Amino acid sequence: MDELTGDRLVASDSTHPDHVPALWAVTLVTDVQALSAGSRPYAQVAPQITRLRHMEAGQAVLESALPEIRCLATLLAAGRRDARAGRSPDHFTDDADWLAARAYLLGLTHVEVTLGQMGLLDQANRRLRELGRRAGLARQTLLPVLCAACDTPAQPMALRGWGPLPPAGASQGGWLRQRCRERLAALLSALAPRP
Repeated sequence: MDELTGDRLVASDSTHPDHVPALWAVTLVTDVQALSAGSRPYAQVAPQITRLRHMEAGQAVLESALPEIRCLATLLAAGRRDARAGRSPDHFTDDADWLAARAYLLGLTHVEVTLGQMGLLDQANRRLRELGRRAGLARQTLLPVLCAACDTPAQPMALRGWGPLPPAGASQGGWLRQRCRERLAALLSALAPRP
């Protein structure tokens, strides 16, 4: 079988209606990363929140309401720290740390990216594989949803993602906070040194 035929079979098989699970949409306003990096003042965060309220963005949430994301992003960065470097860098975490932390804690399976962000997605997937290896967890791979909009900023203030539906009857905001707490607690327990 030649490569093109194989690709077409895989693509048609994976897009068959029987294989497409129902997904829950979330839009995360990435205020913590933006403000901690000093790259944007809060005045630029507020319009993002207003814009999200007027579009179909699924569940919209501020990253600052989920402190577990920053904790995990920092933990991922610490795992790469070179002890011989002496001092810590000015920006301890990078974009891949943040994306991997968000994906893991929110339970995302898909994220919206531009072509220019595909390398970032690859790095985040490597961090997720390494995290899974260290913690003995099932492999998690984050899949791209290509955004072809010409007006997408180089450093967007929102991450759109999709994951499995919340339990029936769950309050989405409360469920999301609880999910992040539970996933981080389980991860920290798995990473803790054994006596």
